[in-house]
Amino acid sequence: PFYRIEHIIITPTNQDSFYYPIVVNHELKNISWGPVFQQDFLMAALDLQLQIENLTAVLDNSIIELKDICLSPLKPLNTACAIQSIFGFFQNKAEHFHNKAEYLAHFKSCSLAPKDSKCFAPFGGPIDSAAVVLGGFLDSFDSSQALIITIPVTNYNDLDLTLKARVWESEFLKFIKNFSHPLLKVAFKAERSIQDEIERGSHSDLLTVAISYMLMFGYITVSLGEYHECKSLLVYTK
Repeated sequence: PFYRIEHIIITPTNQDSFYYPIVVNHELKNISWGPVFQQDFLMAALDLQLQIENLTAVLDNSIIELKDICLSPLKPLNTACAIQSIFGFFQNKAEHFHNKAEYLAHFKSCSLAPKDSKCFAPFGGPIDSAAVVLGGFLDSFDSSQALIITIPVTNYNDLDLTLKARVWESEFLKFIKNFSHPLLKVAFKAERSIQDEIERGSHSDLLTVAISYMLMFGYITVSLGEYHECKSLLVYTK
């Protein structure tokens, strides 16, 4: 089966674009950057990703970490998860965002050549494309308005083998539902989200269905009955 996919979409509360010059092909260009390239936003979004990567869950007195369930293509040499996010271009290191000119120039370079080894993510491979980790852009990735984080998790046809993943996803959903930050707006989906919603809807609909059947039974009983006064109602209803 295809991987289990955990998605986080992060947009800045401040949607202002800004101009900042960088050197492109030995030429200084003043580029219009989308709101996701704001320095404080990137730092806050990276911190959120690292918090998610460090989430743990408990199953039968055993600790489950993301690295236990995620896709790690170079395991056992490298146990890092193959997370697709803009921060992979920067090896998930906050210090790369201290200098605005440097991180903007580095992003520009990696967006044009993601398979350059200097752009490799911590799992030891490239980010597929800037188009996979950014959203809301028009003609250029530079104008992006959202970050997209994709976490691939190993999947199995046997439901029992997915138990660890489902337990970790439950912890992830609990965390992200309660997450709040003044600079970030967060949307999310775990692989188990759809099934959880179906089950939640099924349980919440039980009372509605029961009431509907009672009303329908009452209507049929009254409409098919023949009675002339209240005291004989139960005798003549059918």
